[in-house]
Amino acid sequence: HCDAPGRRREGEAMARELGEDGRAAAPAGADDGNGRVKKGKTGDGAGLQAKKRSRFEDRELDTSSTEMYFHYYSLLQQQQNMLADYVRTGSYHAAIMENSHIFKGKIVVDVGAGTGVLSLFAAMAGAKKVYAIEASAMALHARALCEANKWGDRVEVVQSKVEDFRLPEEVGRADILISEPMGTLLVNERMLESYVAARDLLLKPDGWMFPSRGTIHVAPFYDDVLHSELAAKSHFWLQKNFYGINLSSLFEKANDNVYQQVVVDAIPPNAIMTSPISYPIDFTKIDEEELHDIVIPLYYDQFEFPVVAHGLAAWFDVEFGSRGAA
Repeated sequence: HCDAPGRRREGEAMARELGEDGRAAAPAGADDGNGRVKKGKTGDGAGLQAKKRSRFEDRELDTSSTEMYFHYYSLLQQQQNMLADYVRTGSYHAAIMENSHIFKGKIVVDVGAGTGVLSLFAAMAGAKKVYAIEASAMALHARALCEANKWGDRVEVVQSKVEDFRLPEEVGRADILISEPMGTLLVNERMLESYVAARDLLLKPDGWMFPSRGTIHVAPFYDDVLHSELAAKSHFWLQKNFYGINLSSLFEKANDNVYQQVVVDAIPPNAIMTSPISYPIDFTKIDEEELHDIVIPLYYDQFEFPVVAHGLAAWFDVEFGSRGAA
């Protein structure tokens, strides 16, 4: 179970649909190790597929939001927020180090490597070679971190969108993919699409994926405290003498606005009213197109009598270390 900046995983109380797309267009080209961009062809070493549109380019993405996305993840402060989430980082460390027998002597690709910490974990677990693929300018910091920790010969940092990256011809395909592709409620930010694309483009048919599976859970909840906190947010509009102005005509609309917003926060387990509906996503098998339209039918038949619920709570978990079918 892994967190990222501004994300709270366990017991996320959600009331409406997921957020906007966040994936982005990265600098065109793979970094040559000296801050320059190389235009290597497939088979010329780690490089780009330059002759045709990549799967990334085929997606309908807003240019301004993609630029903002990569700028956000190029900031060390945002990377610090993720690394300082010790549940997230500790879970990845345990998943990799406790499975060092899987990593020993293997070729690993880190999808969306950020600072390269997961790549370093893989190297520490005995990987023969790790390709850390990072589209943002954070790739330069990742390279510096790897070299400072004496793993520069084992970890190769490449600044590229993973959809454009190809392994050297002599390597062929990777044995293992590692990544932290989960957004709010698992699928926000659309990083999972890049993770699945990397599976198709770079991973051996029987290769391992860390993580390999995620499950979204949805259940009704009852929480008087949260409900009261939300209700209080619109009380401002009940004022009838705000500098001589009666604001109350806007109260109903303001109240509706409050309850239309998603709440991202921890929720007490005892607030969950019944068993959740669960929606599994197997990263080793799912097609990228299946992630474009996710529908989770909700039907709860455990109640004998009518009940009052304050909303729907949604959360997810992930599993590590399954492999594809050969």
